[in-house]
Amino acid sequence: DATYTVASYVNGDKCSEVDGTELPVLFSTSDAGVEMEVEFRSPKVGTFPVYLEVDFGNGYKLTTDPVDVTFAEETLASEVTVGTPNGFAKVPLDLYWKKSDAVMLYTAAELGLSDGDKIRSITIKGYAPEDWTTSLKVAYEWTNDQSMSKPADGDYDLTGMTVAINEDAHLWAKGGSATEVKDMITLTFSEPIVYAAGKSLRLFFAHYYDGCKNGFQFEKSNISHTFTRTSDTSLRSWSSSAKPNPVLHIAL
Repeated sequence: DATYTVASYVNGDKCSEVDGTELPVLFSTSDAGVEMEVEFRSPKVGTFPVYLEVDFGNGYKLTTDPVDVTFAEETLASEVTVGTPNGFAKVPLDLYWKKSDAVMLYTAAELGLSDGDKIRSITIKGYAPEDWTTSLKVAYEWTNDQSMSKPADGDYDLTGMTVAINEDAHLWAKGGSATEVKDMITLTFSEPIVYAAGKSLRLFFAHYYDGCKNGFQFEKSNISHTFTRTSDTSLRSWSSSAKPNPVLHIAL
């Protein structure tokens, strides 16, 4: 009787069993062997010995040598899009000017996140007509504010905010189009941020370069809580009224 089963074991506990694949009656040096899929799963996170047991019946079994395998926490990746895409704009940054700033708010209702959601990254998409290099600073904070007012004249106060990006030479790599956007700015968190219910997100952006380029665009949303400044010399007053926020793509 050529019938047999193959069982997988993790830390001494059986976790799966499959029927064996039919074996050839005679083997030769040209045979490539047989293949089958056997699942290894662990209800616990950690490093445990795993092995296979082949049971041919009548008490005849073969067991492989155990190998240590590390099992990590299983997570389901998903993406939340904040704001409905509504064309394109030079927000959060306008590279047509040597300098530009922007500060914006996304309310808790607009974020649409649930308490305890783990945020792995935040991305703003758009397109770049050519390679261009400028400085880039991005800061963020979680706040109880549910509205955004025009900032006072002068540099925006970053006290209490976390600087996520601070690059002297950020490459805006050529790519993307109005019909096929690419990632333009991404905040990646080495340890996921655990969202607290009711919190709004404030973002600050700034760039500088002694030169300017036109045509760099970012996805525009139907949310309007953004104030901007642009200049080729000294940045002064913020825009008199709120502009549309960029669309956020939040990876969970």
